[in-house]
Amino acid sequence: MKFRLLAIPFCIAMLLPLAGHAGEGLASCRFANQEVRKRTDIRSDAWSAGLTALDHGDVPAAQSSFDRALAERSDNPFLIAFIARFYREGICGMAKDFDKAVGIYRDGAARGAGGAMLELALMLWHGQGVVEDKISAVHLVRQGALDLGFVGGKADVVELSELVGGSIPPELAGELDWVKTFVDTPGMGRAVADTFLSQTPPDVVSACRYMAFSFEAQPDPETAFRLGEMHLEGRGIEPSTVHGYRYLSRAASARHADATAEIGRRMLRGEIPSAQDWNALAWLLRASNMGANVASDVRAAKLRVSDVAVREAEMQTHFLPPLALPSLNREKPCQPKDR
Repeated sequence: MKFRLLAIPFCIAMLLPLAGHAGEGLASCRFANQEVRKRTDIRSDAWSAGLTALDHGDVPAAQSSFDRALAERSDNPFLIAFIARFYREGICGMAKDFDKAVGIYRDGAARGAGGAMLELALMLWHGQGVVEDKISAVHLVRQGALDLGFVGGKADVVELSELVGGSIPPELAGELDWVKTFVDTPGMGRAVADTFLSQTPPDVVSACRYMAFSFEAQPDPETAFRLGEMHLEGRGIEPSTVHGYRYLSRAASARHADATAEIGRRMLRGEIPSAQDWNALAWLLRASNMGANVASDVRAAKLRVSDVAVREAEMQTHFLPPLALPSLNREKPCQPKDR
């Protein structure tokens, strides 16, 4: 969790009001866009082309370029914030288009962008360009605050208001106290997740995100195990071996028996590479020593290796090296399917 690492929100809060006054003419628009270019590091040719088009008053070309920029770099919080605000506020000659802004925020929120969650929450709360939905707004504020590190309770309201460029309704501001309790309470993520999983239909993405936020604040092996299983099996979220194995490894390193057994089983099936032919057996034996029900798996693993390898696995159960994990990409965990 990004506790107080708010460079992105700070820049957005400073630059969006500047761009918001750029509708007075092309000169003002060019000045605002120049400041945006200087103070942000958005590496996108389409984004640059869109700003240049606005500099010259070519709104259709700017809109086309912005659409391409979002398609190419939809994970970039700067792009989401700036482009959505252009449509929401009608900046630089662009007509206000709440539907377009809501669509951009929804896509950003689906990808886990905290700023997009907060902006969408305000539009849902006020019914601005979308049907009013206060319940969804509450959960978006909670998840957005957690993603951006606003975990200090109501003391964060001023900073949060600056980020979204306006005041936060008192009811939503009060949710920051809930966020503080959430990060201070071990295991609360699983409890909150279970309420989402018990819904009809279950909201697996929200359940996963609350567990991920909770694990970052208060790491515990059971939460890591559940997150690992969800990502590896794609239980209502986009499958991810990168996040799945990392969570599973964290759980196993904390002596979680089922996580240790799952690593052994996946090595046995060839899903996790191993340097030695006895590695899978060693992981399964370690899991057995922890109380996991892996007797049939241990028998299958022993049949695949020599007696010498069996003895080596028995000796190595306490000295297993860390897993060789794939490199992390930019994708956040808990991504929805069929985005």
